[in-house]
Amino acid sequence: MTRHEKYEYDKIQNVAKELDALPKIRRTTKINKTETINLLINDIVAAQAKGYSVEKISEFLKQKGFSISPSIIRSCLAKYKTKLNRSKTDKKPKKSDDARRRGNGTAACDGVPSNSPAKSSRGEPGEPGRVVFPPGAACIFTGDGHFIPAPDSDVL
Repeated sequence: MTRHEKYEYDKIQNVAKELDALPKIRRTTKINKTETINLLINDIVAAQAKGYSVEKISEFLKQKGFSISPSIIRSCLAKYKTKLNRSKTDKKPKKSDDARRRGNGTAACDGVPSNSPAKSSRGEPGEPGRVVFPPGAACIFTGDGHFIPAPDSDVL
């Protein structure tokens, strides 16, 4: 394999479809206490809303075979609530989100084969349109699990 090897667009699209079709792998490994609480966090918050204390929730979990201390539950709840509050106050999108929004999957770039699933700005499949790539972007994510690669530059 050479360092400057190039791949055909159709081959990339086929691999993308196959990767998308892969089944989800079930975890068979054991999960630590913090990850366990993070998986149960919404249910724990709901139990607190019903009036259960962290200590009662910890006792309930011990009865079910999970020896998780109240301090671990409190720590995970604090991180969860901080994350929840940040997501509510963050109104400015991240740079990566901006790049994804610009390429919303409705246009195809020059050089995309006409039989590709990309759409033009009018929405008809296969009609080449024009996409403006952010400076330095190698591709634009379409939001449906696919991407549009940037055309090769003439400048080295």
